[in-house]
Amino acid sequence: MRALSDVSRFGILAVALMLLISCAPGSESRESAERSLEYAERSVEAAGQAIREQTREATESVDRNIDQTGRNLQRTAGDTAIVTKVKGILAADPLVQSFAIDVQSSEGVVTLRGEVKNDAQRRRALEDAQSVKGVVQVVDQLTLKN
Repeated sequence: MRALSDVSRFGILAVALMLLISCAPGSESRESAERSLEYAERSVEAAGQAIREQTREATESVDRNIDQTGRNLQRTAGDTAIVTKVKGILAADPLVQSFAIDVQSSEGVVTLRGEVKNDAQRRRALEDAQSVKGVVQVVDQLTLKN
């Protein structure tokens, strides 16, 4: 906003100088006023260019932040969906039937934690997790019950 008021001030100055040029009696005064007007015009143009550049840079920055936020939201929503699907499959699998297995996901990497009764149950839990669309890797942190 400050830069816009500077542009306005330069514009007013330019108009005032044009009036002075038209009213000046001597050629020296007129030449001096013309030089001042040219300087004011260049200054207004430079200020306008600076404002355009700052606006472009700010817009690009906002666009980048919006894109990054969108990607973060998509990843989070994707991981939440993966966790929900894996938990559902584990609960419905007659071999596993475990609500005691903790499921976490980060960017499609699923980590299973908890206790299972035997190695067959562990293998099935890992297979069930890997079968979910969007899972890129399954990390086994399951332990056998004693």
